[in-house]
Amino acid sequence: MDKNKIYFAHPVNIYDQPLEAAMVQLIAHCLTDGDLDAIENPNQPHHQKGYDAGAARARQSSTQHQGMKYFFDEVLPGCSGCVAMPFLDGRMGLGVAGEAKRFLQAVKPVWMVEPTHMPTPADLIDFIEHPLDSTLFRIRPLTPEEESLLLPEEQDPQLVVPHQETRLRTWLVYNQGEKRPYEEAHLVTMPIPEGFYPAESS
Repeated sequence: MDKNKIYFAHPVNIYDQPLEAAMVQLIAHCLTDGDLDAIENPNQPHHQKGYDAGAARARQSSTQHQGMKYFFDEVLPGCSGCVAMPFLDGRMGLGVAGEAKRFLQAVKPVWMVEPTHMPTPADLIDFIEHPLDSTLFRIRPLTPEEESLLLPEEQDPQLVVPHQETRLRTWLVYNQGEKRPYEEAHLVTMPIPEGFYPAESS
């Protein structure tokens, strides 16, 4: 893998959405002189195959989160830095935070995607249509305080959304295909509602 690539850690809510493509354009513009090929997007078929193979091994060995081991062991080490995209309240989902932490531990740079204000639906549409002209998002290095919140084994909930809440922000019904819209994900509140896990449905 090209070690000059920048890894794009982002919520799966925006996978295959116009916002994802617009964000890749902005990152490339800001960090790679516009080279889209220099952005390593985990939302690619070959990465999904690697993740699925790791997840299958996990089911056989009863190991948790083995799918992410594919990214940690095979993808992230080949990248020179990471851009982390949080939810709109500035808090990272657990997966995004875990990937960003790996880069910090490897003493590689991590940048944060930050909205300049809470966007309206019209703001997001404008960004999607004109990502290089919009001022809705900026990309900046993590602050020392943010690094200190990411690095502990128990990451600080000020910055990192806990496991169950990350799931709730991601799915309408857990792992059943329809994801919660990114622009609404930060608005959900715990506890997990009845029926969120399919086995709980009547």
